Amino acid sequence: MYYKTSDNLNLYYEVHGNLESKKHLIFLNGLSQSTIAWSLMLPAFANDYQIILCDFIFQGQSDTKGLERNFDQHAADVYGLLNSLEINKVDIAGLSYGSLVAQHIALNYPEKVKNLVLLSSFAHKTSYFEAISLAWQRALETGGYSLMLDVMLPTVLSEAYFEHPLIPINILKSSRQTTNTDAGALNKLMDATYQRGDYREKLKEIKVRTIVIHGEKDALLPVHMGKAVGDSISGSKFEIISGAGHTLNLEAVPQTVKLIQEFIQSVNKPASTEKNKINELLFPSEEVLHSKKEIQQRTRDIERAILLGNNYKTKVKIIFEDNEGIKQIKTTIWGITDKWILLNKALVIPIHRIHEIKE
Repeated sequence: MYYKTSDNLNLYYEVHGNLESKKHLIFLNGLSQSTIAWSLMLPAFANDYQIILCDFIFQGQSDTKGLERNFDQHAADVYGLLNSLEINKVDIAGLSYGSLVAQHIALNYPEKVKNLVLLSSFAHKTSYFEAISLAWQRALETGGYSLMLDVMLPTVLSEAYFEHPLIPINILKSSRQTTNTDAGALNKLMDATYQRGDYREKLKEIKVRTIVIHGEKDALLPVHMGKAVGDSISGSKFEIISGAGHTLNLEAVPQTVKLIQEFIQSVNKPASTEKNKINELLFPSEEVLHSKKEIQQRTRDIERAILLGNNYKTKVKIIFEDNEGIKQIKTTIWGITDKWILLNKALVIPIHRIHEIKE
């Protein structure tokens, strides 16, 4: 299937999994990958999610013609695709190049992102990284993608993968070459990375729940580069997969799936909190909701909860977030100020830290 971008290009996408599910998950490709790169991971999520895969413009089955695209434009393409599918909230997982697009979606369209999963990610470039990138680009110019792939694979797959490949290297090369026949298109993707500056300061603006997952043996992006991403995003979780290289959706599928599932599911199971412990909690100053519509709905839910509490002594479940993570409490709400909900005269929760109120 194809989605028409704002500049009238064809962006290829697929929808997999449970088409009746209200939960949505999108995977974003690495530099020279296509939608097929996620085949090994799909089964683990297929029962619970509608899964969206897409090729960026200049990738796979999407249009390879047109002007160069930066990461904000890639993010806008994905945002438009999600809107066309009437998806309001989505869990996003991006690998390498795709993780940069995911970063820009979280920055530019935070209301769209439920959970952010950054695989083999980075925010700045080192001299070592630039030397590898130059070798890839020279190989592409000299011998096309076939030569580039020969140069690339030792940096994106671990030594252990070469010794015990899940997919034999010759078959991997053959399948990749059929999806990257346009060297000019691939070069445009590489230029987007080259043009992107140091993004560590910008990442501090990301407020959505984030996990950064990195391979211990990633030769292209050593662990410290992934760690810098995690350090820049407040409250993010950082995980290292032992022995894995760069291409986590190929050589570390079970470990990657487990970490993603545990992270996503953790927000759905908030820790219960005792009412008398509320005033011991620490609450950051940032708003947990991302859109005016969500904030307005929260206000209506609080007002209804107050009516239920005062008139019928009905308890509601309050899902909120302190400096440690998502928590919940079941209690009555007796009142409200401009900044707080009142559980009684002495116990309060800041409104801006409340995710949801359920009857």
